[in-house]
Amino acid sequence: MISQEGQTRVYENKDVLPGAFFVEGIKTVKSKQEAIETMFTQGFDFRKTAVIEDVGGVNNRALKCESCRVEILDYSENKVTLKTENQSTGFLVLTDIDYPTWKARIDNQETKIYLTDYAFRGIIVPKGKHLIEFYVNLF
Repeated sequence: MISQEGQTRVYENKDVLPGAFFVEGIKTVKSKQEAIETMFTQGFDFRKTAVIEDVGGVNNRALKCESCRVEILDYSENKVTLKTENQSTGFLVLTDIDYPTWKARIDNQETKIYLTDYAFRGIIVPKGKHLIEFYVNLF
């Protein structure tokens, strides 16, 4: 507990996930129900593994997090800009709710957004330094 005034108490969640982060690997599932069951398995670690629905063709063994870094440069209601640096291909999770109007690009090249951890957005990021943008495409 951080503080208390009368019956009101303020707590700090020290296990909160960052807004954007790389995971060490992914677990592919075929349905929302399977995603829920996987995420609520005892010992499941969201910081290390992302649950991805209907990936098709993504090689989990090729995704690693070696010296992965991500920095949020700009965050607004219709656009999120990130700077990343990773020594191998990795999977980046943005802990914002996914919606069909959201698009993503890496260095101005469109990329696929994967429904991640039931409700969030995730993308595959190639090795190197990159500028990533998630943006709303209303048209």
